[in-house]
Amino acid sequence: MNEISYKPLETEFTYTGFRHRQLKRTGDVALFHKVALKGTLHPKDYDAGFEVVKVTRHNGYDLAGHHFPPAEQYPGSEQWGRNGFTCNTLLEAEIKFDTLLNVDTKSEVVITERVSAPTGKGKRGRVAKVRAEVVYPKTDTWTVRDLLTLNPDYDQPVISLFLKKQVEANKVKTAGLAPKAPNQRGKAANLYSVVI
Repeated sequence: MNEISYKPLETEFTYTGFRHRQLKRTGDVALFHKVALKGTLHPKDYDAGFEVVKVTRHNGYDLAGHHFPPAEQYPGSEQWGRNGFTCNTLLEAEIKFDTLLNVDTKSEVVITERVSAPTGKGKRGRVAKVRAEVVYPKTDTWTVRDLLTLNPDYDQPVISLFLKKQVEANKVKTAGLAPKAPNQRGKAANLYSVVI
């Protein structure tokens, strides 16, 4: 039986006004950095985030008198959410990358204390939520968004209060502001790090 030879997916290409550059690939899972080009709706070199994709293949086809040989392909918009995912931070993208590879992402983080509501009835008679342990990214600095990515059991108000208490207890410290992309609107995100 003959093995089909597929043309590999390019490691850098331009599509819909964005330059995609592959940062890493393992098997059929790849991580790309996406940056806007001049002349698009976004400013030149606008950092549009990261894309994690499952590379698919086609066995070649003919279309309008042209032959397209067997090749690997980037997922189209109709496959987004199944074979392609957009991430805002590199940490979020690496977690998604590891998830698609079925790698244990918890080994990449430092575990801290359990946060839970008092036992018994919660506010207004509702059952109190007992939440999972909060995990911190193993990177030197991280944002609240990175923390929320690792802790889907929490929402932003709860994790922000938790961080405020951790800063007051000197377990976490602020480490400055995250860098902003050129012409990015809004306030820069705070960076945090664990106190050793």
